[in-house]
Amino acid sequence: MPCILVGNKSDKHEGEIDGDRLDAFCAENGFVAWYATSAKLNEKIEESISGLVANVLTRKGIFPDGDDDEEDGVEVTEPVAGASSGACC
Repeated sequence: MPCILVGNKSDKHEGEIDGDRLDAFCAENGFVAWYATSAKLNEKIEESISGLVANVLTRKGIFPDGDDDEEDGVEVTEPVAGASSGACC
Protein backbone atom coordinates (compact mmCIF):
# COMPACT_ATOMS: atom_id res chain seq x y z
CA MET A 1 0.00 0.00 0.00
CA PRO A 2 1.51 3.36 -0.96
CA CYS A 3 2.21 5.84 1.83
CA ILE A 4 3.06 9.53 1.78
CA LEU A 5 4.99 11.63 4.27
CA VAL A 6 3.08 14.76 5.31
CA GLY A 7 4.76 17.53 7.28
CA ASN A 8 2.23 19.92 8.78
CA LYS A 9 2.71 23.50 9.99
CA SER A 10 4.65 24.63 6.93
CA ASP A 11 3.28 28.11 7.72
CA LYS A 12 5.46 28.14 10.86
CA HIS A 13 8.59 26.79 9.19
CA GLU A 14 11.36 29.34 8.90
CA GLY A 15 14.01 28.67 6.31
CA GLU A 16 14.39 26.34 3.36
CA ILE A 17 13.01 22.80 3.38
CA ASP A 18 15.71 20.31 2.36
CA GLY A 19 13.88 18.59 -0.50
CA ASP A 20 16.84 16.39 -1.41
CA ARG A 21 17.03 15.05 2.14
CA LEU A 22 13.28 14.38 2.21
CA ASP A 23 13.45 12.69 -1.21
CA ALA A 24 16.22 10.42 0.07
CA PHE A 25 14.31 9.68 3.30
CA CYS A 26 11.20 8.76 1.32
CA ALA A 27 13.16 6.49 -1.02
CA GLU A 28 14.88 4.73 1.89
CA ASN A 29 11.66 4.25 3.86
CA GLY A 30 9.15 3.36 1.16
CA PHE A 31 7.18 6.61 0.95
CA VAL A 32 5.95 7.47 -2.56
CA ALA A 33 6.11 11.24 -1.96
CA TRP A 34 6.33 13.96 0.68
CA TYR A 35 4.29 17.13 1.14
CA ALA A 36 4.87 20.23 3.26
CA THR A 37 1.36 21.24 4.32
CA SER A 38 -0.44 23.78 6.47
CA ALA A 39 -3.81 22.76 7.84
CA LYS A 40 -4.24 26.26 9.27
CA LEU A 41 -3.84 27.90 5.85
CA ASN A 42 -5.30 24.93 3.93
CA GLU A 43 -2.12 24.64 1.86
CA LYS A 44 -1.35 21.44 -0.06
CA ILE A 45 -3.90 19.42 1.92
CA GLU A 46 -6.02 18.53 -1.10
CA GLU A 47 -2.92 18.07 -3.26
CA SER A 48 -1.39 15.57 -0.82
CA ILE A 49 -4.56 13.48 -0.50
CA SER A 50 -5.22 13.59 -4.25
CA GLY A 51 -1.64 12.47 -4.89
CA LEU A 52 -2.00 9.55 -2.51
CA VAL A 53 -5.37 8.46 -3.91
CA ALA A 54 -4.12 8.71 -7.50
CA ASN A 55 -1.09 6.62 -6.58
CA VAL A 56 -3.27 3.95 -4.94
CA LEU A 57 -5.69 3.81 -7.86
CA THR A 58 -3.00 3.46 -10.51
CA ARG A 59 -1.36 0.45 -8.85
CA LYS A 60 -2.28 -2.82 -10.45
CA GLY A 61 -3.12 -5.72 -8.17
CA ILE A 62 -3.35 -3.69 -4.97
CA PHE A 63 -7.02 -4.59 -4.55
CA PRO A 64 -7.39 -8.14 -5.87
CA ASP A 65 -10.87 -8.79 -7.17
CA GLY A 66 -10.41 -12.45 -7.98
CA ASP A 67 -10.48 -11.82 -11.75
CA ASP A 68 -6.98 -12.19 -13.19
CA ASP A 69 -8.12 -11.33 -16.73
CA GLU A 70 -8.63 -7.61 -16.10
CA GLU A 71 -6.24 -4.89 -14.98
CA ASP A 72 -6.85 -3.64 -11.45
CA GLY A 73 -5.52 -0.11 -12.04
CA VAL A 74 -7.77 2.91 -12.48
CA GLU A 75 -6.75 5.96 -14.46
CA VAL A 76 -7.35 9.25 -12.65
CA THR A 77 -7.65 12.09 -15.12
CA GLU A 78 -9.62 14.81 -13.30
CA PRO A 79 -11.01 15.67 -9.87
CA VAL A 80 -14.11 13.85 -8.71
CA ALA A 81 -17.30 15.84 -9.26
CA GLY A 82 -18.73 17.18 -6.03
CA ALA A 83 -15.44 16.82 -4.15
CA SER A 84 -15.02 18.98 -1.08
CA SER A 85 -13.45 22.40 -1.49
CA GLY A 86 -11.34 21.72 1.59
CA ALA A 87 -13.41 23.99 3.83
CA CYS A 88 -14.40 22.48 7.10
CA CYS A 89 -17.99 22.04 8.28
